[in-house]
Amino acid sequence: MDSSNLKHYLNNAINYLVEAQLICYDCSLKINTQRKQLSGWQNKVRKIVFIQDCIIKQSEYLYENVLHGRIENSLLKGEWSKDSLNQLTEDMEFWQSKIEEKMKELKNTQNVLVKPQNKSGAVTLADYVTGENITLLRDKIKEIPSIKKHINNIHIQYDELNLTIKNKLIDNRLNELKSLIRKELNPYSNKDLISMFTLYPKQLSDLEDDLGTILLSLTNHFDRCKMLFENGQKKENNSDSLADNKKESNNYMELYKIVKKDDEELPSILNTVKEVINDVNISLNKSRKFLTEKENIVHHVKSKINKILSDLKKYNEYLIVFQDIYNLINNFKDSCKQDMKIIHDLFDFYEQFQKSYKNLLKEADRRRKISLEIQSILRECENELKKLEIEDISKRKRFLEDNGNFLPGNIWPNEIDNFESLYTIEYSIKKL
Repeated sequence: MDSSNLKHYLNNAINYLVEAQLICYDCSLKINTQRKQLSGWQNKVRKIVFIQDCIIKQSEYLYENVLHGRIENSLLKGEWSKDSLNQLTEDMEFWQSKIEEKMKELKNTQNVLVKPQNKSGAVTLADYVTGENITLLRDKIKEIPSIKKHINNIHIQYDELNLTIKNKLIDNRLNELKSLIRKELNPYSNKDLISMFTLYPKQLSDLEDDLGTILLSLTNHFDRCKMLFENGQKKENNSDSLADNKKESNNYMELYKIVKKDDEELPSILNTVKEVINDVNISLNKSRKFLTEKENIVHHVKSKINKILSDLKKYNEYLIVFQDIYNLINNFKDSCKQDMKIIHDLFDFYEQFQKSYKNLLKEADRRRKISLEIQSILRECENELKKLEIEDISKRKRFLEDNGNFLPGNIWPNEIDNFESLYTIEYSIKKL
């Protein structure tokens, strides 16, 4: 058997195997690249769906919790309602009236304990208290119309924002976005996506398996060619011993027939490889076209998402305005309550002042009575002292008449014949 034929078979096996491996390797790279693109696109869609869900939750929270729950129910219908503001106004007017009436009472109450400097300058209890906070609530009441105007503006802005979010955002743009994603990007409802992400990967795997099977058969053919070539070399070098071994010779011939037959089929096998590769390329082109179309849809979806996010940002700016007005109104209400407490405390102080003044008048009367009692006691004392003094002078005279001629004057200098009173009394009684 000619060794050149064996060499030809071996070279053919190598050439076809190498060519098949090269085109299969190139095809494998394309498949892996496409798989990565599909995986990346799936991740991109998952991210879009996640963003969509976040936007829906944020929009629902904005509409249900912030607008309806907080602004409408808690503020516009609660803290900022007409009843609430009217009650606040009534409370302030009540305490303003109370403090003004109390101040009027103080002005009409003359201090009888102090003499006026002139006839027209009577001193009243109002002269002893400060009146700087008397109009505190009156000034606040004047601001109520302005606060009501702010609240009316909020009502108008709220109604506009509520309609805008409901009609433009939720019923229009969000529904369009959900419908578009559900129709074009939902892998559970879109037939093309189901095919692309379930059937298509299996199809590629089957084609890869076919290529692998073909490459394995080419590799096996190469191994047989190599074995045949090596056996042929041994046969030439050991022709006698090989001829004696009929069994090995039969195996050799059988292998030769297989190799020869397979060699004839190599072009057909390579064509089969190319056909499979062509099928792969068709699938890849279909996938690329599909991804290109879907990528355009993704860009369209992202554009819609950006518009919605822009709207949400704008609505947030509106809410910041609401927050500023909320702070303004709440600060005003808090200051009203603080001022009412100041007036309430001032009213209590004025009442206590009046009560203490009445007690002071009683104290003044008590002191006057004591003064009169002291004056009476002192007059009685003076009368008793006068009696004692008269009796004392009489007894001094009798003493001198009985003993004066017998006692020298210096035995009790300046006193023995002194008729001055034994006491001096100086007192004053405060006139109250």
